[in-house]
Formats: sequence, structure tokens, C-alpha cells
Amino acid sequence: MGFRVAELLNHLGVVRSVKPTTLARRLISLLPDYWLTDGFSSTLVNITLELTYKCNLQCSFCFIKDVLNTKRAELSLEEIRGLVADAKELGAGFFLIGGEPFARRDAVDIVEMIKSEGLKCGANTNGILLANRDMDRLAASGMDYLIFSLNGPPAVHDAVTKVPGSFRRTMMNLQYMLSKPRPPRMVVNAVITPETYRDLDAFYASLVGQGLDAVTFQHETFVTDREIRAHDACWKRMFPHDPVALVVNRNGEGKVDTDAIYETQERILDGAKKDGMQVSFKPHLSREETHDWYNTEKRFDSRCSYIWTDTRISPEGNVVPCQFMPLAAGNIRETRLRDILNNDKYRAFRRENRDAGGMFPACNRCCKLYRTL
Repeated sequence: MGFRVAELLNHLGVVRSVKPTTLARRLISLLPDYWLTDGFSSTLVNITLELTYKCNLQCSFCFIKDVLNTKRAELSLEEIRGLVADAKELGAGFFLIGGEPFARRDAVDIVEMIKSEGLKCGANTNGILLANRDMDRLAASGMDYLIFSLNGPPAVHDAVTKVPGSFRRTMMNLQYMLSKPRPPRMVVNAVITPETYRDLDAFYASLVGQGLDAVTFQHETFVTDREIRAHDACWKRMFPHDPVALVVNRNGEGKVDTDAIYETQERILDGAKKDGMQVSFKPHLSREETHDWYNTEKRFDSRCSYIWTDTRISPEGNVVPCQFMPLAAGNIRETRLRDILNNDKYRAFRRENRDAGGMFPACNRCCKLYRTL
């Protein structure tokens, strides 16, 4: 698969989630950090902050469905304020997710707090829980981008989310936000699943002319039984004292017509050029790669850059390098983020990943593979 510079730049153009100065520092320092250190990373670009695991939908492809709506000791507003101060020192922005981030009542307050410090801030939402006054405040805050999850035409989307009427409510709030004089960058993201892939042409056509800044299509992330066994054996060798349950999803394996997916992808991308729409597929796969993604054990040739540029923080404050292997390198309730990012455990994770060829066995279909070395 290799380093997909065009895909990475396209993604950054879609969300504009990184300040140019931060991006320049990271581009200059990434390869020296990767190859010449013991897992040290000198520049943090972005923090994915899981505000809550509460969610009002039950999407079939959700890889954290087993922990949704479980009780968590979520970070307080004041604790997040301290995190924002650390992020400002580091020059990093925020990407807010859940669960459903706006299931948290103070989510809009958190966006306003982040933007008041001059940091980049975006969020991924199903949009249903946003009241008009919330969207007014988000637009006024200067929020940088807002990604609405829609996964097909109304009946298809509702079947995937398992909540009747969810498409109508999401679209209603999406259109309200688009009507604001200065909304954030507005993006729709659709996950390609066995339930949705045959309807993507019609779905894309319905979005043309809505005023969106971009549409992204994301291949479903999953792992096979063989990859799970290989990963477990690998993990026990590398981290014998830190057992971590792999976060897995089995929804997408072997259930799709890969030729149909590839041909749909190419039709949509060709149409987007004519429509003047910014569209990306994550990752953009060839016909052969599409078949391999859904139907074989073939290992993709990639090296993860995400763990060297970004970090992830759980609702209760655990700092983890990877969403699928949630090794807690520390907790911001106990230690400042700056001191966690390059501690022994975090550096060991980066180093072991690099020395394993840039990917662990369970990384083979990661949603971040468009960001690879």
C-alpha cells in the first residue's frame, strides 16, 4: 500500500484539522523520529478525545458497541480545561468523538473552551441530539469542522443504525447547520458495509448540491480469526505484563461484492470531478486491494504514522496510542499529557510497532491506513 501522500493531503484538505505550522514541524521531524529514536515522538498533531461512550444509536459496524452506554467516570469540564492547556503548549488540536459526543450535555461548552484558546477543533456526530441553539453556538465558536455520519439512503441508514427515523433527524440538523452564515467545514462520512455498499451511488447523488464541503467513504475495519490469533501471540511476546483486549469488529468480512465496491468507488470519484465535490475514500484501494481487504489474509504493506503524530484519550482520561489496542500509557488525572506521550510504555509501543514492520497483525485493515509511511 505504501505511503499515500495524495490521500493524506486530501484528508487534511477535507477537515483542515492541523495548523500549517504544526504540520510543517511534523513533516520535518516524522522520519527522523521514526527511524532514529527509540520510539520518541517530538510533535503531537492531534488529540482524539472520546468525550463519552453514551450513544443513541446501535450501528452495526461500530467497533466499540460492547462498551456503549456503560457507566464511566468521565473527565470533568475542569479536567478537560487542564488538558486543553497542555494541548495548547504542545500545539495540538482536538477531534471530539464518542459514542456520540453530543450525548454529553457540556459538549458544546467543551468546543467553545477549545476554540477560545485558539486551537483546532472538530467532531464526528450522528447529529440527532443537536438542538438548534447548540448548532448556533458551534457555528459562532469558530469550530473548524463537523463530520455528520450518514451511511446511505434513508431506509438503508435507518437499518444500519437500528433506529427508525434516524436519517431524517440527522439530515434535518445537517441542513440547519449548512444554513448558517459561517458554519464549520461540513463533511458527511459514510462507512462502506455489507448493508450499504450497493446504494452508495444513489446516496452520493443525493448529497450533491447540498452545500457540503466534502464527502468521505470509509472502508469497514475488521479482523479475521487468523489475525486475532497472530496478534495475541505477538502481543504476549512484546507486552507480557500488559494484557490488553483487542477491540474487534467482525461485520465486514467476506460479505460483499468487491468488484461492485471498486467500480462504485471509481464512478463516484469520476462524478465528483464533474460535480466539483471533494470526495475521498479511506483508503483509496485498487481493484486487487479491494478484494484483499474483504476476502483474504494478505498483509498490506504499510507503516503506521498515526501513533507518531496523534494520541487518543478515553472518557475517563486514559491516554492510548491506538483505538484498537487500548494500551493505557497513563492517565491525565494523574500525569500531564506531555509527560505521558514519551514515557517508557508509549515509546515501547511505537518501537515495537516499527520493529514489527510498521504494523501489528491486527492493524491490517485499520481505518488509518490512508496515513502510512
